[in-house]
Amino acid sequence: MRHILRRSVFILFAFSLLSCSEEATNVPDSVSVSGVVQKASTGDFVQDAKVTALRHTDSEELGSSVTDAEGVFLISGLPRVAMDIRVEADGYAPVLFEDLDPATSLQSMNNMSVQMDTVDTCCSGVMFITVKNADGVPLKNIAVVIKRNGTVIADPRTNEQGKAVEDGLCPGDYSIRIAAEGYKVYEAVFTINSSCEPVELIAQLQPTSTGCCDGVLTVTVKDPLGAPVMGALVRVWKGGAKLHQTFTDSLGVAVFTDLCRGGYGVDVTKTGYTDREYEFEINENCDPVNKVVVVEQLACCDGVLTLVVRDKNNNPVANAKVLVRKGSKVIEDPLTDANGRIVVDGLCAGHYNYRISKDGYEVIEAEFDINESCDPVTREVTVETESEACCDGVLTLTVKDPQGQPIAGATVKLWQNGAVLKSTTTNASGVAIFSDLCKGEYGVDVMKDGWTDREFGFAINSNCDPVNKTVVMEELPCCEGVFTLIVRDGNGDPVQNATVLLRRGSKAVADPRTDANGRIVVDGLCKGEYNFRVSKEGYKVVEGVFAINENCDPVTKEVTLEQVSTECCSGILKVNAVDSTNTPVPGATVRLWKNGVVIETATTNSNGRAVFDGLCVGSYGVDVEKTGLKGREFQFAINVNCDPYVKTVELLP
Repeated sequence: MRHILRRSVFILFAFSLLSCSEEATNVPDSVSVSGVVQKASTGDFVQDAKVTALRHTDSEELGSSVTDAEGVFLISGLPRVAMDIRVEADGYAPVLFEDLDPATSLQSMNNMSVQMDTVDTCCSGVMFITVKNADGVPLKNIAVVIKRNGTVIADPRTNEQGKAVEDGLCPGDYSIRIAAEGYKVYEAVFTINSSCEPVELIAQLQPTSTGCCDGVLTVTVKDPLGAPVMGALVRVWKGGAKLHQTFTDSLGVAVFTDLCRGGYGVDVTKTGYTDREYEFEINENCDPVNKVVVVEQLACCDGVLTLVVRDKNNNPVANAKVLVRKGSKVIEDPLTDANGRIVVDGLCAGHYNYRISKDGYEVIEAEFDINESCDPVTREVTVETESEACCDGVLTLTVKDPQGQPIAGATVKLWQNGAVLKSTTTNASGVAIFSDLCKGEYGVDVMKDGWTDREFGFAINSNCDPVNKTVVMEELPCCEGVFTLIVRDGNGDPVQNATVLLRRGSKAVADPRTDANGRIVVDGLCKGEYNFRVSKEGYKVVEGVFAINENCDPVTKEVTLEQVSTECCSGILKVNAVDSTNTPVPGATVRLWKNGVVIETATTNSNGRAVFDGLCVGSYGVDVEKTGLKGREFQFAINVNCDPYVKTVELLP
C-alpha cells in the first residue's frame, strides 16, 4: 500500500494569478501553480517528479508538469476552482496537498515548497517465463507483453529454449499477455514482492483448434456453520502461473469466466482462517464447475516470533534483513536491532518460513510454526561470513575472426542471475575487460551486426583468479537482404500509414509506415530470423516472422488487417460511499477490477463519490475500503449501449 503524505498548505503553497495585478477589478478565469520539489533529508532537488492538479470535488485531472534538473515545475491555465495537488517521484513517498482554493491567495508567490521523503524500495526484480506448446515443446520468438497499471512496460521475446527474461522490476502487481499465431491468447498476473525476489512462470499455450474457452468456475467460501465468508482471496492457477484473482462477495462467492479446457489449481486465503487449495478441470464441453470451500477460523492470531541473529563469535548482527513469510505471502521484513533481534507479532496459527540476509554473510533460511494456542516462538540463529571474501576477479575477453584478426566494436554483456551487470564494447585489439568480479557464476553474450552471436559461461573461483577467454565470431555471408511487406484490409484494399515494427530478437531494426500502396521495404538485412508487428488505430494488431537466408534472397509477405469491434468504450461508473446514516464517506479507496487485475484506483471525494470513465462493454468487479470501516465488494457490467452505472455502497463500522 502506498502511503501519501498530506502536507500543511498555508506555509508551502501559493497560487499565481495570470494576467492581472492585485488591484485589478476583473478576477482572471485561470490560475497557475509553481514551485520547487526537494529531498526532505538533504535539500537536493528532485528531478522528473510528476506534479498533478486535480479538481477537489471529483478528482478530475486539470493539468500536470514534470520537474526539471533544479526541481522546478509550473502548471498554468488551470481553472479557478478548489483543487488537490499530488506530487510523485520514483523512490519517494507521494505528497498530497488537499482542497486548495485560489480565492484564498491573490499574490503571485510562485513558491510552493515540496519536501519529499525517500522510501526504501528495490527495483531489481526479475521475471523469468518459459513458453511451451500443449505438448511441452518450447516456443521461440514469442512476444511476452508485460503491463503495469494497464501500461505496457516491456515486450521481450522468447529465445531458442522458449525463455524470456525481464529485469529491473519494482515491487507491485504486473500482468502478461501472449498472443501467438495459431494459439489462444494467454494471460496471467504476477507480483514482485518488497524484497524484489525473482519470479518464475511457465506459460503453456493451447492451439486455437482445441475446443471451447467459455468455462465458468463458481467458488463459494463458507465457515463450518455454513455462513458465507466475504473478502477471501481466491486465485486460479495454470501451469505454475497465476491467471486470475478476486475476492469473495457478501455471499462468499467468487466467479471466474472464459476458462479454456484443461486442468487448473485454486487457492483460497483469508487472514485469520485456514488456507485451502484444490484442483479442478474444465471438460471438453466447458461445462460450468461449482465448488464449495469450507474455511475454519483460526483459534488465535496473536502469535509472536522473536529471532536473535548472532555471528560465530556470538556477537549480535545488527541491520540484518529478516523476511518472514507464510507460504509465498510476505508477512513482514524487519531489520535486526543493535541486539541482533527482531520481533514480529500478530501471527495466526500456521506454518511460516523466514530468510535472513546481510551483505558479507551467507543467507540463512528456516521454518517455524505458530501452534493453535499461539504460544510465542523464539529462535537464535548464527550466521557465518561469506567464504568468498574477494571481489577483485577479472575477465579478459578477446574477440577474433576465424583468421585470428581482432574484431573491434563488438558489444559484450556480462550477466548474473538473469540480470545484466555490465556492458562494454571491444577495443581496437578486440579486447573487453570486466573487473571487480566477486566469486560466483556468470554468463556472457557477444554481438555485432553482420557477425554470428556468441554466448558462454564462466566462474570466478574462491581466490578470484583472473579468467581469460577467446571467442571466435564468423562474419555472416551477407547483409543485403530485403524485406517487403504489403498490408491490406479485409476487402483487399491497401492500408496506408500502418506502423510496421521490425525486430531481430528484441532489437528494433526499423519502424516504417506503409505507403499509399500499403507497402514498406526494409533493406540491408543480414542473415537470420526476424519478427514484425503491424498496427494501426481501428485495426487488430498482426504479428509474424520471417528469415533472411544465407544468400540474402529477398522476402515478400502480405498480411490482412481486421477491423476492431465497434463496441463502445464510453461507459461510466459512479460509486457513492455512505455510512449507516447515509452521510457521504470521503477518502475511501475504490478499486476497479477486470479479469482478476486492478485496472484503476480512485478515492472518494468530499461528497463520497468516485468516478471511472472510458469503460468498454464487459463485466467488472469493485471493492471499496476505508480504515475503521468494513470493506464492500460488488460486480457490475457495462452494457452494449455503454449506459452509465451508479452504485451506492454502505460502509459499516
